[in-house]
Amino acid sequence: MRPTEQNLSAGKASWPAGNPGPGTRRAGRWLSLLALLAAGLASATPQRIVSINLCADQLLLTLLPRERLVSVTYLAADPTQSMMAEQARGLPVNHGRADEVVRLKPDLVVAGRYSQTQTVSLLRALGIDVLELDVPASTDQLIQQVKDLGQRLGVSGTADTEIQRFRRTLDALDQSALPNRPLAALYRVNRGTEGRNTLIGELMHRAGMRNVADELGVRRWGTLPLESLLLAQPDIVLVEQSSDRQPAMAHQFLQHPALRHLLAKTQTAVLDNRGWRCAGPWLTQSLAQLVETRSRWSATRADPTPVQAPP
Repeated sequence: MRPTEQNLSAGKASWPAGNPGPGTRRAGRWLSLLALLAAGLASATPQRIVSINLCADQLLLTLLPRERLVSVTYLAADPTQSMMAEQARGLPVNHGRADEVVRLKPDLVVAGRYSQTQTVSLLRALGIDVLELDVPASTDQLIQQVKDLGQRLGVSGTADTEIQRFRRTLDALDQSALPNRPLAALYRVNRGTEGRNTLIGELMHRAGMRNVADELGVRRWGTLPLESLLLAQPDIVLVEQSSDRQPAMAHQFLQHPALRHLLAKTQTAVLDNRGWRCAGPWLTQSLAQLVETRSRWSATRADPTPVQAPP
C-alpha cells in the first residue's frame, strides 16, 4: 500500500515504518519551536527585578539602573541600615512577602540564601525565577559573586569595573605584610566574633592585625566570652555601632568594670554596622577604618613600622 492510500477499515493513514506522517512531523516542529522559545525566555536578560534581601538590594543598586529595579526591601533606603540609602530613595519597597512580590510581576527575584526561605519556596512553586545569593566568606568569593551576578543581569561590564576598583583599593590598603601586628578582638552583638575563615576575619588580617578569635581556635563564627577577652589582653578592641532603636548588647558589656579597665589601655574602634552587615564593594571603607585604627595604635606605641594611610 502506498503512503497516500487510505486504510479505511482502520480509519487512519498507514505509513511505512520509520517514515512519520505529516501530522507527526508538524507536531515535532511545533515542539522544537516551543523548546527554542522556552530556552530563549529562560536565558533572556531580566528587566523587572525585585529584591527581597538587604544585601541583594545594595548589590543590585550598585550594578543596575534604577528603571530595572521594580522593588527593593524597606531597609534599602534606611540610612541606619544601608550603605546605598541615597540610591534607594524613591524606589517601591517590599517586606519580603510572596503576595507583594507576585503582584509586581517580576521576571527575576533576588534573595539571600538564608533568609525569606518560605517566600522563596512559594515563588518557585508559582514558577517565578528566584536567584539566591550566598554569604561570601572571603574577598575572592565576593568578587566571584559580583561577577556571576553581573553576567546573570547582563551587566558584566559594570560588574568588571566594580571588581577592578575593589581590587585596586584592597591592594592599596593591604597591611598584612607588616611585621608588628597588634592583637585585635572583634566584639559583636551578643559577644559574637569571627575568625580568619570569614570575610571580616580576612579584612582584619589585611589591616595588619592578629585576630583573638584565631588564637582561641574560632575559625568562622563563634562567641567571645568576657573572661576570654580579658585574658587575651588585646591591643585593639573592635565593637559594633549601636543605635537607639536596636542597642547593641556588646556595648552593655563594655560597662563592666574589668573591661573598662582593659579598654582604658587599648585602642577601641566603633565599627559602622552598615559596612559590615553585607558583603559588597563598599567593604573597602570598612578596611580603611581598620587600617586607620591600626595606624593610631602604631602611633601610640611609637611603632617605627610605617603604616600606609587610607587613600
